[in-house]
Amino acid sequence: TITTWAIVRLSLEKNTLVLAWFAYAFGAIVFIVAAVTQGSESTLLVFNTSFIPGALFVASTLWAAIVSRRMGIPAGVMETGAHILLASLAVSELDRWHNNVKAVTDYVAMALTSAAWAVQALGLVWSGLVTRLKLRRILGIVLFGATVLMVVFIGFTQEDTTFRVIAFGASGVMLIGAAIFYQRFSAVLLRDEENSDASEET
Repeated sequence: TITTWAIVRLSLEKNTLVLAWFAYAFGAIVFIVAAVTQGSESTLLVFNTSFIPGALFVASTLWAAIVSRRMGIPAGVMETGAHILLASLAVSELDRWHNNVKAVTDYVAMALTSAAWAVQALGLVWSGLVTRLKLRRILGIVLFGATVLMVVFIGFTQEDTTFRVIAFGASGVMLIGAAIFYQRFSAVLLRDEENSDASEET
């Protein structure tokens, strides 16, 4: 983060941003190793020494991707990596919390992970529509598909018929809701873009 800030602040050549990318790549390796091998024993969700550093790293990576894009440097790989790390951070944090809080069952932890992914996917699609960045919309749709698959998996692994019906019903509601959301807001934003283009031509 400091390297990226210094490069932007001092108005250095775009190529020097590669130094920051190497730092982020190294940070991502540390992030993954820490998520796999270490974990806080705190029973607090999110507010612990495992989640906060990871969240700060993801936020820093997303910021660097935005800065790179503003400087005219493609940042698709960096932004994609940041969102993958954010999704994996949700998984590792909820798994850590589930292991430390015995009252939380496996299925509740998976359901909470699905909810976190759905929120992230919705945010990505919305951000992609507002900023007109196709990459974010694609990432959001892919993550939403993974969320639906997880919910379906939860349903298949349950022996209780009622729980299965709820899981499959939730999958259907999520798909219908996502389709309505995307169709409605994409149509509005595309219409606004077409109107602005038409006004510029006149």
